[in-house]
Amino acid sequence: MASDLRPPGTAGTPPLAGRVGSSRRCTALSMLFLAVVAVAPYLNSLRNGFVFDDWNQVVHNPYIRNFHHLRLIFLTGVWSYRAGFEAVSNYYRPVMMVGYALCYNLFGPRAFAFHLFSVLLNLAVVLLLYNLTLRMFASGPVAVAAAGLFAVHPIHSEAVDWIAAVTELEVALFFLLTFRFYLGIGQGSPGRRWLARLGVGASFVFALLSKEQAIMLPLLATVYEHLYRDDRDITTRVEKGLRYGLLWLLAGGYIILRVAVLKGFAPVTVRPNFGPVEIVLGALALIGEYLWKMLWPAHLSAFYVFPKSVYALASWMLVGAVGLILCGILFAILWKVARPFSFGVIWFFVTLAPVLNAHWMPENVFSERYLYLPSAGFCWIVGWCAVKLWEMVRRRSILERGALAAAAGLVLAAGMARIFARNPDWKDDLTFYRRTLRASPTAYTFHNNLGTVYWQQGKVAAAEHEWKETLKLSPGYAYALHNLGLVMRRRKQYARAAEYFQAALRSQTDYPDARLQLGRTYLDMGLLEKAQPELEAAVHVDPANPSVWNALGELYFKQGRLNQSLKQFQHSLAIRPNVRGYCDLGVAEVEQQNYAGAEEAFLKAESDFPRSVRPRLMLGLLYANRRQNAKAVRELRSVLKLDPGNAQAKSALSQLVARKPGRAAPR
Repeated sequence: MASDLRPPGTAGTPPLAGRVGSSRRCTALSMLFLAVVAVAPYLNSLRNGFVFDDWNQVVHNPYIRNFHHLRLIFLTGVWSYRAGFEAVSNYYRPVMMVGYALCYNLFGPRAFAFHLFSVLLNLAVVLLLYNLTLRMFASGPVAVAAAGLFAVHPIHSEAVDWIAAVTELEVALFFLLTFRFYLGIGQGSPGRRWLARLGVGASFVFALLSKEQAIMLPLLATVYEHLYRDDRDITTRVEKGLRYGLLWLLAGGYIILRVAVLKGFAPVTVRPNFGPVEIVLGALALIGEYLWKMLWPAHLSAFYVFPKSVYALASWMLVGAVGLILCGILFAILWKVARPFSFGVIWFFVTLAPVLNAHWMPENVFSERYLYLPSAGFCWIVGWCAVKLWEMVRRRSILERGALAAAAGLVLAAGMARIFARNPDWKDDLTFYRRTLRASPTAYTFHNNLGTVYWQQGKVAAAEHEWKETLKLSPGYAYALHNLGLVMRRRKQYARAAEYFQAALRSQTDYPDARLQLGRTYLDMGLLEKAQPELEAAVHVDPANPSVWNALGELYFKQGRLNQSLKQFQHSLAIRPNVRGYCDLGVAEVEQQNYAGAEEAFLKAESDFPRSVRPRLMLGLLYANRRQNAKAVRELRSVLKLDPGNAQAKSALSQLVARKPGRAAPR
C-alpha cells in the first residue's frame, strides 16, 4: 500500500498541481463563457451598414485611404479634411483614425469589417475587465459576474453598434490595460517591474490618443495607490509617487500636445452662455440621467435632446442629488464592509466626470456610449453584491438557490435579448433616423438628416417636410436652410433658393456648401458676376471638395476662359475622380477642338463609373459628331439600357439609324 506523502492535516486537500490545473480550467471556462456572452448578442450587428457620421469619418474620409496622411492624423482634428466651421473642432482621435485606416486598407469601405472590428474590440474589453477584476479583488466569481454584466448591459449597445463610437471601445481597452500594467509595477522581479512600467507608458499613450477621458487615469491611480493598494502601509510616499508619476508626466505632455495641435484643449464651446451655476446644475442633472440609465436601461435612444435652459432639467437635478447621496451612503458602507469594492464608486464618477460639463460638450450632451468605461465600476459593485447574495443562500434550500440562479439567468438573457433587438437600429440611415426620432421626436438634427435620406431617394416632398420641421424646432439651423435652398433650386425657383442659401450663410458664415450652392444658383440665373466671388470663396474655404472646382470651372467656361476652366476640372479630378469633373473636362476639350482629349475624359468616366449615363451619352454624341457611327450607336444603346427613357439618346440614335448624324457638339 502506497504511503501518503502529503503533510499532516492535508489528506483531503488536492495536491498543488491539481489545484493549479483546476484553477486554469476554471479561468479558461470563465473566459469562454464571457466570450460567448460578449459576442453572441452582437452577431446580427454585422449585417448593419454605415450610418450618420460613419459616412464622413470612414467612407468619405481621404485620410484613411492610405497611410500617407499619418502626420495629419496625429497633428490635426478628425474633421480637418473638411472645410469651414465643421473643421474647427476639439475632436481629436488619432487612434480611431489609424484603426479606420487599417480596416479600410485591409477590407475597403465594407461596413461588415468595421462592425466586426467593434465586436472584437468589445470582446477584448470584456476579457480584460475579467482579468483586471480578478487581479484587483482576487475573486473568480466576482470577476465573472462583473465582466458578464458588463458584456450584456444594453447601455453598451450604442458603443458597439455605431462604427463612429469605436473610440469608446478603444479608450476603455487601453485605459483598463494601463491600469492592469500599473498594478504590476510593485510586484515581481526588477525586470518584470520595468516591463510593467513600459506597459503603463505605452498603453497610456494609446489611451490618451483614443479620447480625452483617459486623462483621469493618473487621478485614479493616485487614489488607488494611497487608499487601496495592498502594500500601501509599507511603501514610502516617494515609492508611491514613482509608481504613478509617469502617468502624470504623460498627461501633462498630452495637454501640451492638444494645445499645440488644436490651439487650445477645448477650442469649441457649444454653450458659451453657460456659467458656473448652469454647469453645476447641468452636471447634477446628467448624473441623475446616467445613474438611472445604468440601473434601468429600458428606453434607449441614439440622441437625447438637451434643453437650451438647464433649469428645464429640474426633475433630473433632483434625481442626481438623491443619486449622489445614495452613492455616498453606498461608498461609506462598502468602505466598512468591503473596502476594495468602494473603489468602484470612485471609478464610476471619476471616469464620468469629463462628460458632465455641458459648456463644452457637443450637441448630444447626454449619450449612452459615455457610460461604457465608467460602467466597469458599477459592474464591480453589482458583481460583489451578486456573489455575497449567492453565499447567503447557497446553504439554504434548493428552491432559494434555484430562484437566485434563475434570476441571474433571466438578467443575462434579458440583457442579451435587448441588445439583439436594438442592433438593427443601425441597419441603415433611414432606419437609424426613424427609430431615433420615435424615441426623441424633437431631435431637430435627425429630422434634417432624415430629410437628406429622402432627398437622396428622390422623395422631394418628404425631404422638404422634414427640413421645414427642423426649422420649426431650431429656427436658423444652417443645414436645413441650405437644404431647402436645394429644393427651390431643383424647382427652378432661383430667387427663393438664393434667399435660403444667403440665410444659411448668415447663420454660418463659413458654410462652404451654402457658398457653393449660392454660386451655382447665380450661374443658373445667368448672373456670372455675382457667381464668381461666391465660387472663388467656396474654393478658398473648401479646397478639398471637387464640386467647388467643378463649379468654378463651369463659370470660367461660360465666361469663355477655356484654359482656366480646364485647370479647374483637372484640379477636381486630382482630388477625387468624379463623373462631373470628367464630363465637364471632356466638354471643355471639345470646345478647344481637342477631340482625343475629350474622348479620353469620357472613356475614363465610363470606366470609373460604369452605372453612370452621362459619360456614355457624351461619348455617343462625340462619336456621332465625328461620324464614327458604329461607336456612336454602341454608346447610345448602352445609354438606353441604363435609362430607357433618355430622350437625347433616342433622338441621336434615330438620326444615326437614318444615317443623319447629329450635328450638335455635346454639352
